[in-house]
Amino acid sequence: MPTRWPGGRAAIFFAVAGIADKAIASQTGLSRRTIKRHIQRMTTLAGATARMRLAWQAARRDRL
Repeated sequence: MPTRWPGGRAAIFFAVAGIADKAIASQTGLSRRTIKRHIQRMTTLAGATARMRLAWQAARRDRL
């Protein structure tokens, strides 16, 4: 689950913590749409179907 953009690791952490896209965007300085697209991409790359599954995959792969 590589992150190829600044703040990617933080966005994963915020997303799996249940933080809303809008709050993640304000914390990272990116737009809410960008955050949503990146989280969708990370979810797809991890083979997850939801943020909770992304959290499990991230923890399993030691990405948090």
